[in-house]
Amino acid sequence: TETRQYTLKEVEKINKPGFALLDDAQQFIINCPIFYNWIKTQGLEISKVAVHILEPNTVGYLHKDGCSEQSYLALNMDMQNCAGTQTKFLEPLTEGKEFKTLNGALSYTVYEGADAFPEICFYDLEKPVIFNISQPHRVYNLKDTRRISLSIRFVNNPLHLINP
Repeated sequence: TETRQYTLKEVEKINKPGFALLDDAQQFIINCPIFYNWIKTQGLEISKVAVHILEPNTVGYLHKDGCSEQSYLALNMDMQNCAGTQTKFLEPLTEGKEFKTLNGALSYTVYEGADAFPEICFYDLEKPVIFNISQPHRVYNLKDTRRISLSIRFVNNPLHLINP
């Protein structure tokens, strides 16, 4: 699809694991017109587009993403090798520390000692998922392939897509 082709081309420019904001949401919109037209039909406006790259046999940091009250839901999509990996939501038992993404464009809070934290729930990113990025979560890629996902942030939460 156009979103996958564009995202994987952008990942080549980043060329390192982690979470990074794609430099220009407008370029994403221009290069993914079919997806953007669907977004518009849903009454949504894209604010940020980010990519998460997780190396093979890796467990990501327990973190929560920086966000606002009107924009705490993100649409995450599989771009490469996400099936069979899990995103788990955990209950932190310690205070987190704030960090910035690879290119410094987004903030997030990381928690240490996550292996001892109770699991709340999880999902496998086999199809697009809308979830609350302000809840502490971590990605488990226990496969022998690099995992790449796309995260779309909106100006306002797409509540109507989950509460029709």
